Amino acid sequence: MKQKTICVLLMILGCSGVLCAAQKGQEFYQQALVEERAVGNLEKAIELFQRAAKESRGDRELAAKALLAAARCYEKLGQAKATELYEEVAGTYPEQRELATEARERLATLRRASAPGETATDALAEDIRATLRVDLRRIETLVQQLAQANVRSSELDDLRAEFQSIQNELRELLKAQ
Repeated sequence: MKQKTICVLLMILGCSGVLCAAQKGQEFYQQALVEERAVGNLEKAIELFQRAAKESRGDRELAAKALLAAARCYEKLGQAKATELYEEVAGTYPEQRELATEARERLATLRRASAPGETATDALAEDIRATLRVDLRRIETLVQQLAQANVRSSELDDLRAEFQSIQNELRELLKAQ
């Protein structure tokens, strides 16, 4: 009986430790967002994003999200480490489809931007196209989630129509570029 009680207590302590570690990872991620967006301290944000990824403990979505954010910061600083992190996200977290796709698209953009003969304007246009493609997929996912939820048919039809309109406009913009 004592052994069972001890085993149960150890299991509870182990689970609470994992939960605390995951919570710490989320806290580091939130602090990093503040450093990046509000304070503008990209170096500190990178440090916190990487710490969040390490502390995520099995929360693969958080780890991928944190590494992707760190890569964006490196990219803003013009550092080659961005490429390494984008490759890591794309290769290590393929089940995080949106994040892995975004990482692959950023990699492609960075590689095209470093290609001879491409101007900064070309790179910026490609960056905008990549961002629009990611946003389009996110909108599509949200509409699908709404379809699965208990949303009234008329509201869902309105959302679908609005999504189709936005999707068509974005596709035309992508073609025109």
